[in-house]
Amino acid sequence: TLARRSRLDYPRKSMSLHSKASNIGGNIGPHVGSRSHAGHLAGYHMPNGRAGGCRTVDKRVGTFEEMKWLTTEATCASLCTAREQLCTAFEFASLTGYTRCEIHTEAISYTVPVNGYRCYVKTQPPPPPPLPPPLPPPPFPAVPPPHAPPRPPRVPPPPNEPPSPPPPPPPPHAPPPSPPPPAPPPWQPWPKPPPSPPPNPCLALVRPRSNFERCRYLAHAKLDRSLLMFSNLNEVTLSSTSLVAANLTEA
Repeated sequence: TLARRSRLDYPRKSMSLHSKASNIGGNIGPHVGSRSHAGHLAGYHMPNGRAGGCRTVDKRVGTFEEMKWLTTEATCASLCTAREQLCTAFEFASLTGYTRCEIHTEAISYTVPVNGYRCYVKTQPPPPPPLPPPLPPPPFPAVPPPHAPPRPPRVPPPPNEPPSPPPPPPPPHAPPPSPPPPAPPPWQPWPKPPPSPPPNPCLALVRPRSNFERCRYLAHAKLDRSLLMFSNLNEVTLSSTSLVAANLTEA
């Protein structure tokens, strides 16, 4: 069972330590001030090396969570360890048929003598040793300056020989040649006109009383002033067909 209590309403503040010990049941549990449990749990220690109830630096019980019926100190310590920075210490009470664990969230400074109570504070690990100072950089070896190669000795000209003439000046740069003219395109013959379409065989049936059941295409045909009286023109294609002044009586 978890129960959170404030810093001021803890029952132990309203009674003296002597009356509290007498109500709990006398000398149940380890004797006040014994050191038999100091250092018993790894990572924890008892403030001032003695058992008792947890107290803050201003003599308060502090803020904690109470968990009842926990049977061992190791179980209470494991709960405090699992909460990491949220748990600073724990208090375990073992009385007549009753056990209790308190998980404290404030810093605990010392203990007060109460029979059957043991307070454990997390042991802070020692700070790491300081790092050694960095080593100075190794000195760079002195590099001698580069030596210039020795100049060859100047040979004087022969006594009776005239001095050599100066070299001729370089020829002037000629302009770059102009690019050749582009070659004419190869000769190609003129394209031939497309062949004329073949004559429409259906035009041979254009006459009176003609039957166009086997030749039904007269599209784009020039049928001006044609005589198509009494002709069968059912399902004949006549799109864009010119029929100006054509005789289509009963066709």
